[in-house]
Amino acid sequence: MSEEWSAYYNLTKDNPPSKTAAVAAELFGDKCGQVLDLGCGAGVDALYFLSKGWKVLAVDANTEYLDAVREEMPIELQQKLDICQMTFEQLHIEKVVDCIIANFSLPFCNPRYFDEMWREIVQGTKPGGIFSGVFFGNHDDWAKSMQEERTFHTSIEVKALLADFEIINMNEEEWDGTCCGENGEAIPKHWHIFRVVARKEEK
Repeated sequence: MSEEWSAYYNLTKDNPPSKTAAVAAELFGDKCGQVLDLGCGAGVDALYFLSKGWKVLAVDANTEYLDAVREEMPIELQQKLDICQMTFEQLHIEKVVDCIIANFSLPFCNPRYFDEMWREIVQGTKPGGIFSGVFFGNHDDWAKSMQEERTFHTSIEVKALLADFEIINMNEEEWDGTCCGENGEAIPKHWHIFRVVARKEEK
């Protein structure tokens, strides 16, 4: 694991669940199913759903941190948490799931592979299932310097991606804040994001 990602995991491991994941969980109420956490990071959202009785598949390019957390869990929780090391460029969803979470992770997919990855997400969500996640907007600081590495969208483009979904809520946010540097230091950054929760249409 790189020092930059290790610093990021240490900074985020005690965060509350993401806003989009919390809304998704509320929509299911007492129902439990299978959730796929794409770009799980330190596992905050994955562990949140696990605590609610869900079966969880957590996917990330770096899984060392969450692997270690899983080893310390009671066996009954370990049996409900599967961890898969995979990049977005390699993403293949073998069976449809009730809920897909992608909190601050989708934009890290190389734009050359984004459309293919998004098709996997659409096809991998059960009819009536929930997608919840964050897209980076075209006004984000990184859009100026990382267009070949990361993926950014306009509001119209995000809505087009969600053509097979009913949008439950979609919030556009812009602010001047910070991001995590290589050694965990705070670096100034202008953020532009879309937080989305949407339900797959039943056809």
